[in-house]
Amino acid sequence: MSPGLGLAAEEWRGLVSGWFAMVVDGRLRQITWPEFDARIEWVREDLNAGVAGAVVHQRLVGDHGVRASQRSY
Repeated sequence: MSPGLGLAAEEWRGLVSGWFAMVVDGRLRQITWPEFDARIEWVREDLNAGVAGAVVHQRLVGDHGVRASQRSY
C-alpha cells in the first residue's frame, strides 16, 4: 500500500479515524457542549422569547458560569 495511491474513500476513512480521532468524531472537539446542554431548556425559553443569541450567551457566562465562547453553540 503506497500512501495516496490506490486507496478507496472507505480505506482513507479508516486510516484517518485511527490517526486523527478528533477530526472524525466531532463530539471529541465539542467539550463545552455539556455546559450548554445542562441549560438547554433555559436557552430555548430565552431564544423563543426573542432574546438575541449574544444576550443569551452573556447571561450564560454571567449568571450561569458557562466558560464556553459564543461560537461554541
